[in-house]
Amino acid sequence: MEKSSTDDLARLDTIGKVDRKEYDKLKRRAIKFESKNAQYVLVIPCDGENDWCEMSDNSALIYKYAVCEKLGIAVSMTDDLDSFYIQYKMGRIRTRGFSVVRRRLEKAGLYEKETLKDRSVIFQLNHQFTNKELALMRQKEEEHQAALNSIVKVTFADPVLHQKMIEVATRLHRICFRRLDKLSSATNGRRIVELCDVLIRDYYRMSETLNAPPEVLLADWKVMRRNTHDLLIELQILAGLKLWTRESCVKVGEQVVFMENRIEGHIKREADRVRKSRRKG
Repeated sequence: MEKSSTDDLARLDTIGKVDRKEYDKLKRRAIKFESKNAQYVLVIPCDGENDWCEMSDNSALIYKYAVCEKLGIAVSMTDDLDSFYIQYKMGRIRTRGFSVVRRRLEKAGLYEKETLKDRSVIFQLNHQFTNKELALMRQKEEEHQAALNSIVKVTFADPVLHQKMIEVATRLHRICFRRLDKLSSATNGRRIVELCDVLIRDYYRMSETLNAPPEVLLADWKVMRRNTHDLLIELQILAGLKLWTRESCVKVGEQVVFMENRIEGHIKREADRVRKSRRKG
């Protein structure tokens, strides 16, 4: 890595616009870097218009548990479900401006130096963490996430479908409020978000009644199929009106089609149960 000049470091918090293609490139590099990282906090720009940046996996674990926890600062490490194809292994932490990270590293007594490369910053620490230390941080974060997930317990009818529904809903929520103009967000975006929420709510309700007669479950699955198809129609409207790129609509649409196919499978199974029940009757 080449050493940054003083002028470069002074301008770090004016990131500039970061488009999706550049962000994906930086993210791929970060994932590769983090697989062996034990002495750095790598921070990449993620939303240049607002100077937001993020750190992931080992960098995020070190920042959360060896820096922020030590300073008594609460930070959240979130999953990466809005990214279908390039996902961090553990998750990410986002913050506003590189200087926040630098200041906290200095207060925690871990700051050594920093390097600027491709508008990303590599903070070198004066301590190299052992595999055991990193494993303990990872275990702590996994236990924390498990505790959060245990707040609401649901018996899942189809865990694969549920995971895909959450991924799609998370992505569409963000798109509808960040990438649409005000009018489209209040109309098209609102319909899409409501459909996502209804699908997940109906899934949870139906999962609580898995012992119900097949006729009841069949009706529930059919309602979910209708709402899933309506979601596809809404994506087609976005593409047709050029409110969002057709390529992006297709990528999300493929995930919705996957959901629809899973639901169709359940409809066929429940329909078979209904026919068998009637023959016995």
